[in-house]
Amino acid sequence: MRYLFSLLFTLPFVSTAQNNFSQDWLKCIVELQKPDSIGVLRTHGTGFCLYNYKSGEFTYLVTCAHLLRNPFVYVRIPASDSATILLGKNKIAALNISGRIWSFDGYSFTTKVDLVRNKTFVSNDSLDVGVIKFPYSGIYIFKPNDTIHGINMVNLAKISNSRIRQKKDVEVGTNIYFVGFPLGIGSSDGYYGIKAFSDVKINPLVRGGIVAWKSDDNSQFLVDGISYSGNSGSPVFTQGDLFGKYQPSLIGIVLGHLSDLTVQGADLNQGLARCIWIDEILKLKDKIDLLPNN
Repeated sequence: MRYLFSLLFTLPFVSTAQNNFSQDWLKCIVELQKPDSIGVLRTHGTGFCLYNYKSGEFTYLVTCAHLLRNPFVYVRIPASDSATILLGKNKIAALNISGRIWSFDGYSFTTKVDLVRNKTFVSNDSLDVGVIKFPYSGIYIFKPNDTIHGINMVNLAKISNSRIRQKKDVEVGTNIYFVGFPLGIGSSDGYYGIKAFSDVKINPLVRGGIVAWKSDDNSQFLVDGISYSGNSGSPVFTQGDLFGKYQPSLIGIVLGHLSDLTVQGADLNQGLARCIWIDEILKLKDKIDLLPNN
């Protein structure tokens, strides 16, 4: 059976009720993976997608710069229900779209992205944030001799500008959520790779806290909430305001945790997550627009 493929963007988010976690946020999360010593893909960290208003050729995939130190990274994104049914029925394990291979595990697509600085990604290493020029904008399938046309192959959203809130508009004490794969929870690996609290689907963990500290002359802020390995790259969202002044919005990204430096040779988690404001990510997003096409 022959298939033809094309690329198209998904829609920006739909607004949700005040003071509740938006289920839309879960749809912008991707799992970053890298191979272990025997070549098995394992959870490497978290990424999330921003809407690209300028080009239909790619989307902005945001994560931490320290996750981009290898020559490549694997990106795993959720498949739509339609794709799960259609590809499963036809026993299709991989798609070749414009020369790029997307492997299909029954619930998600995974593709390898080569990491070439100032070509496929840009980063601010001192702030530990990076943006990948991700060659994805929505996978669709078209069957020329059938009645099925234009099936959305993925269940991935991109965060629109209207759902972004910059540093100047966020106060200390603001309630927040952050979303990702701490210790592998919610990935196919599960807790510490032993399959406990695992899921065959992409199912990130949602945790809460507050903005505990910010400085006007510093790009970082601290969240009173514990981050773990796997939370690197997790987006940070506000919970919204009581009287509806702001909708729940993206404000930054988790870098890691604050350690107790007084204990020599130890990396003791102090229960404060280190984060970067969205302001710095937007600067990188503008920079990546100037790169030549891959």
